[in-house]
Amino acid sequence: MAWASSRQTTRVEDIAYCLLGLFNVSLPLMYGEGHRAFYRLQEAIMTQSNDHSLFAWTDHGVLRGSLCGLLARSPYAFRKRITIPSLGSWTPDYMTPEGDSAASFTKTNQGIKIELPL
Repeated sequence: MAWASSRQTTRVEDIAYCLLGLFNVSLPLMYGEGHRAFYRLQEAIMTQSNDHSLFAWTDHGVLRGSLCGLLARSPYAFRKRITIPSLGSWTPDYMTPEGDSAASFTKTNQGIKIELPL
């Protein structure tokens, strides 16, 4: 996502919509939703990928003085590359019923559930 951080678009929503094909996700285009489009893009990416780099962003003062969640407000938050350590050969002590490793994450009505080794 870091390479898209300097991209500029005319409409706020287009910053998310122009990335749909690159991440192989589809979303209905809803102009007027503003930054919500980028949140929806990240949520769609989460349903198809276990890549934890989606959470590797910093606010760079963009949201200074305000609260922020687990998802970035725009690709600009990814402009500073953050290294995500590889899980390597880590094997969880258990497997989920679906056979996915515990390193995956799921979005629930209470938030995002993720388990990682310390």
